[in-house]
Amino acid sequence: MAAPVAVPLDFMLLVSPATSAVQAAVQASLEGLIRNTAAPGGTILITHIREAISLSDGETDYLLTAPAADVTRATGDIATMGSITWA
Repeated sequence: MAAPVAVPLDFMLLVSPATSAVQAAVQASLEGLIRNTAAPGGTILITHIREAISLSDGETDYLLTAPAADVTRATGDIATMGSITWA
């Protein structure tokens, strides 16, 4: 059996307040979500992504541009943390 292929999941979002501390908290929350829920050929629900952002320390509001829907990986692929564009 082959190891799953890592496919980065990138994010584009604007958080408020737009401080480095809030951005770091959001990044840590998203990394934890992916680490705890990603599975080969699995789906990461958009509601779980939004929850991870909302529960981040210091976050009062946000606008998530990408992803815009549930993220499903193909059989044999697994989501990994990609980059965050702070738009």
